[in-house]
Amino acid sequence: MAYLPLMLDVGGRRAVVFGLNALTAQRIRQLLDAGAVVDLYVPGVEGVGSVVEDVRGAVRGAAIVVVHTGRADLDRAIAVVCREKGIPCNTVDSLDGSVVFPAVSRHGNLTVSVSTDGLVPSLSVHIRDRIDSEVQVASRALPVLAFTRERIREMGLNTRPLMRDILSDSRFWAMVEAGRLEDAREFCMERVRQVLHERGKGSAPCHVGQS
Repeated sequence: MAYLPLMLDVGGRRAVVFGLNALTAQRIRQLLDAGAVVDLYVPGVEGVGSVVEDVRGAVRGAAIVVVHTGRADLDRAIAVVCREKGIPCNTVDSLDGSVVFPAVSRHGNLTVSVSTDGLVPSLSVHIRDRIDSEVQVASRALPVLAFTRERIREMGLNTRPLMRDILSDSRFWAMVEAGRLEDAREFCMERVRQVLHERGKGSAPCHVGQS
C-alpha cells in the first residue's frame, strides 16, 4: 500500500480513540499536542456486532479515529466502519486502518516525519533519532530563511536559485550552528544584494519563483 504523506490540521476538531493502553496513550498525547478534542471509548466484552453499532454513532463527525482495543477482530471491524464513513483511521498495532502515524522530529515550525508505511515502526524511530540534531539546527535557521525569502520576493527576484545557493553554503550553516543568527541574516541579504548588483549590470530579468 502506498500512503500519501501530508500534515493534518486537527486543531479544535474531534478525535475518537478506542482502547486505553500504553500505545493509545501515546496517540492521545500526540492528538492533544496538535489541539484535537479527544473522546476516549473503552469497549467492553460484548460481541463485535453489538459494539460496532455503538461505534457508528461514536465516530460520527470525527476528524480521525485511533484504534487499539486489544481485540484484533474488533479493531478490524472499527476500521471497516471508518472506511465506510470516509474517516481516517489508525489501527495502532496493525495495517487495517487507512492512516499511519510517522516518527516525528519537531522543533519550532520545522517538522520532519519518517515512516516505513507501518512495516517497521522502530526503524522510523531510529532514523528520526539520528537526524533529530540536524533538524534542531535547521529550525534555528528557519526564521532567518523565512525573512530572506520574503525580501527576495518583494524585490521581484526568483527565490528558488537564491535560496538553494544560501542553503548549500557551509558558511551560512556555520553561523547558524554558532548561534550567530544576525550574522546569518546579514550573510543572506548580502547574497541578495550581489544578485541585485549583477542584475543591474545587465543580467536577464528575474521573475518570482517558489522555493
